[in-house]
Amino acid sequence: MKQLQYSPMLMTEMGISIFAIEKGFMKDVDVAKILDFEAGLIAYMKSEHAELMADIDKTGNYNDQIESTFKAAIEKFKATQTWVDNVGGLATHSLNKSEIQSWPVVKR
Repeated sequence: MKQLQYSPMLMTEMGISIFAIEKGFMKDVDVAKILDFEAGLIAYMKSEHAELMADIDKTGNYNDQIESTFKAAIEKFKATQTWVDNVGGLATHSLNKSEIQSWPVVKR
């Protein structure tokens, strides 16, 4: 895990990344896509679990309930989202897999 220069990560951002690695959620993610996955996961957590992330940043709390929420959130993220390489190898958002499936196929 490496932070970008001049872009420090919040405690919760580092925490969710470390949790995902430690619990094996990134085992099936291609090494070249780890940063994309991490950025997409953080964006998802900020969007879908903003209150929890803000509470952890404010209080520093970590308990079994937070751990189970992290686990369920990552499982849902992996099942319903995809991460995209947007600019210079860094993802800026995640996309819902069902949204992508509805995109028209472009033949080249």
